[in-house]
Parts: sequence; C-alpha cells; structure tokens
Amino acid sequence: MDTSRDKLDYGNAQPINGGSGRILSISLLELALCLLVICNHVAANTLSADADGPFAAAIWLLRSFVGFAMPGFVFASALKLGLSRHSGKSEGYLRFLVGRVRRVYLPYLLWVLIYYLYFVLRVRWLTFSWREMALYVLNGTLVAHFYFILVIMQFYVLFPLLRRAVMRVPAYIGLPAALAVTLAAAYFNQNSAVFSDALMWDSVFPTYLIYWMLGAYTAAYYTRVTEFAARHSRGITVIGIAAVAARAAFGVFLFKGGWTKTVELTNCLLRIALIAFLFALTRRVRLSEKRANRIFRLHETAFFVFFSHPLFLFEALRYISAARYLAARFAVLGFAGAAAPFGLGLLITYIKKRLKKRKKFVQL
Repeated sequence: MDTSRDKLDYGNAQPINGGSGRILSISLLELALCLLVICNHVAANTLSADADGPFAAAIWLLRSFVGFAMPGFVFASALKLGLSRHSGKSEGYLRFLVGRVRRVYLPYLLWVLIYYLYFVLRVRWLTFSWREMALYVLNGTLVAHFYFILVIMQFYVLFPLLRRAVMRVPAYIGLPAALAVTLAAAYFNQNSAVFSDALMWDSVFPTYLIYWMLGAYTAAYYTRVTEFAARHSRGITVIGIAAVAARAAFGVFLFKGGWTKTVELTNCLLRIALIAFLFALTRRVRLSEKRANRIFRLHETAFFVFFSHPLFLFEALRYISAARYLAARFAVLGFAGAAAPFGLGLLITYIKKRLKKRKKFVQL
C-alpha cells in the first residue's frame, strides 16, 4: 500500500445535513458506543454478590460482550480527528490542544468536582480532601470510565507524531506494531505489580494504541475502506456475527473459570472485529435529512450523557433493593442510566439553543 501523502484519501467522507461536516455513520457509531457504556454500567450495578441463575449469567455475559465500547470510542475519536484535520479545518497544534483542553479536559474537571462532592455530601462515601480529589483527577478512577478522558488527551498531545506515522508507515506495518505495543501494556498490567502500582495502565495510551491507529488508518484511507465495506457487506456481516458468537463463547469460557495465555490477544482481536462490524453497520444506515437531523440532535447530548449517566444510576440505586428481581432491577437502572440522561441532555441542548437565538435577536 502506497502511503505517500498524495495517495491518501483523507476527507472523502460525505457529510450530511447541508454540508455541516457531520457524518451520520460516525454520529451513529458514537451513540451506539455510548449506549454500550451505559449498558455495561447498568449490568454491573444490577448484579449483587450472591446473584445466580440464568439471568445473572446472561447479564455477566452482556458485561463481557460490551467491553469493546471504550476501545471503540478511541477508534471513533481517531477517525473523526483524522477526517476533520484533512477537510479544510486544519489549525495550528497549540490552538488545537487549547481547543481540546477547553472542550474535553475542562468538562472532565468539572464532572470530577461534581461527583466528588456528590460522594462526600450526598452518599457520604468519601471525606473531603483536596489531595484525594487531585489524585482522582490525575488517575481518572473516581468514576468507572473517566480514565477515557485522560487516555484521549494523551492521544491529542501525541497527534502530530501519530499522524506522521500514519502518513509514512504502511498499515501492514503500523497496525501490527501498534498491536504489539497494546499487548505489551496488557502484559505489564497483568504481570508486574510494580508497574501496576506505579502506573494506572487503563489510563495510559499504549493500552489503546491499536484502536487509535486503526481509526487513524481508516481515516487516511476512508474512501477505500468504505468502498471495500460496501462491496463486501455480506461477508463483513458474516464475520461480524461470527465475532459476536466468538465473544459470547469466550465470555462463557472465562465465566466458567477458563484461562489461556493468549487471553489478551484474543480479547484484543475480538474487540477489533466488533468495532469493525459496528462501523460497517453504521455505514449502511440511510436516513432522510429530517431523521438524520434527529440523530445529530441526540448525538449532541452524548458527551453530557457520557459524564452524567452514573449519577442517575447512583441515585436510582438508593431507592431500589439489591435482592430478588434482577430483570426489574435491570429495567429500572436501564431507564435511569439511558432515558433520563438523554432526556435531560436534549432539554439542556434545546434551552441553550433558544438562549443563543434570543441573544442574537437582542443583538440585532
């Protein structure tokens, strides 16, 4: 594969909605991944320590299946960034970083503060400490998935270097090399207490390098990748269904206490297959402009939902028992974790747009 600059086909993704630059398939992909993250947290909070039976096993299996959501977000972030940086919207590196700090890292700091105060004042799980809160900010462990923000900010810092690698290194070399780095990080995470104690491997970029590079190479060859997916849609569907079945079988294997030296490699390859399958599925969706705009409006709330949904789950858990009816518990938590934050997010977005319009009207 020729990787010279003039052979790359960045930016050939066709935006919808009057050329706003938004791509329906990517919005759908991120919404689906957001729902999978919520599903993982709902499933985790549905199960109690002594839960057993078929439904409990099914929820555990669901948790093991949706584990590709965070790697999927890394893939989607690299894909979006790669396309946007080659669509006439390029900006200087410093300005790019400042923008990401303002739009990504500052909201993260605000939400860490909100959750920390919630844990101190509302549920009284913690005692207030500036040092402790600072540590939570640095390691991203206050709430289950907050580490993602730290990971993605590291990739933003490294973006020029990784972009150059994509432009100069063929995918058949770059992707295996990224996979090797990701597997090495997993090895250190599992086999070295010294490294694990000194560094939160879930919060450092090498653990997710393969997923970022996969998204970056997909952006670099977007037209060729999407044309290939369109030509071989049936084959990709078969492979995707096989990956789902393999993930389920592997989950059962691990649930029954099975283990293999290649567990991390197997997990990684299955995650890649599931991400690719979900990406291919979203590419096949065709909607009218009116319905696409509804998806875009829903997508605008995804960042808020990403941060806020655990808060709704924590509140719901205060009022439902941990005992018998797992199905009812799962349904209640599912509503609290998905419908409530998306509904509030849509309301906040609507109010912000109304205020913005009113401000413009007053200025006129």
